[in-house]
Amino acid sequence: MAAEPHSDTRRNRSWIWVVLAGIGLLALSVWAYQPPTPDGKYWTSRGLCEEDYEVVKDGKLYNQFQAEKLRCYGSYSKTGNRWSETDTNGAHCFLEPSLFGLTEIYELNGNTETCFYPRSCFMGVIGWWERFVLTFTP
Repeated sequence: MAAEPHSDTRRNRSWIWVVLAGIGLLALSVWAYQPPTPDGKYWTSRGLCEEDYEVVKDGKLYNQFQAEKLRCYGSYSKTGNRWSETDTNGAHCFLEPSLFGLTEIYELNGNTETCFYPRSCFMGVIGWWERFVLTFTP
């Protein structure tokens, strides 16, 4: 006896749902992942012509502009379950590392401001996007 054509279609649909659920779980895992330390190199430039990086390494914060040497401007440590940064001027903020970059959270006078710096490995994608926007917008 031959199998009904509808049963194959149902079987194929169930595999599609399994694959979509797997992709969703993978995306959620990547989004929720937090590295154990904020160590890394982050792109802080504001435009295509600049190459300005923040390097976070071994409890110290460094700036690097283009090919210049690293310049230490502060330190960071873990307080409770949060990473905190203090620069040489005494300014303080919290750091939230992620797979894609570093978020600095400033809490001033009851207001919260955030700055996101992508990891330097994503710089090419961001540069491409800026060129696209500058080319095709009036």
